[in-house]
Amino acid sequence: MTIINEQYQDILLSIIRSALLGETTTYEEIALDVGNLPTRGNQLGQALTPPLLDILDWCIANRIPYLTALVVRKSGADQGLPGKRFWERLGLEHLSRQEKRVLTAEYQRQVYDFFRVFGRQVLLEELHPTEDHS
Repeated sequence: MTIINEQYQDILLSIIRSALLGETTTYEEIALDVGNLPTRGNQLGQALTPPLLDILDWCIANRIPYLTALVVRKSGADQGLPGKRFWERLGLEHLSRQEKRVLTAEYQRQVYDFFRVFGRQVLLEELHPTEDHS
């Protein structure tokens, strides 16, 4: 399994906690959980978008469900959906809001199912990549 950038591990762990709980999370909740990020506005988006895209790339590279599908907008017409860059990265920005809602639910189900079975193993490998966890 490839390793996520060390500076993004706290963000990754925050999302994995949500996955293990079977919940979604928002940018603001991640910022509050991590503790060293802006908690509102454009600064929050600018701080979290690069790590979230790297985490999505990490999921794709390791052939695991898209963890960042759990990071959703908390308000507006796209409430409950991942942000615009998530869809762009997957080449799905052209989908309607309703199609995105259907796909989001499926992606989230895949994440919850995966982490229900393999969550502890993924968490240990990410935190301690050189140790044998079998």
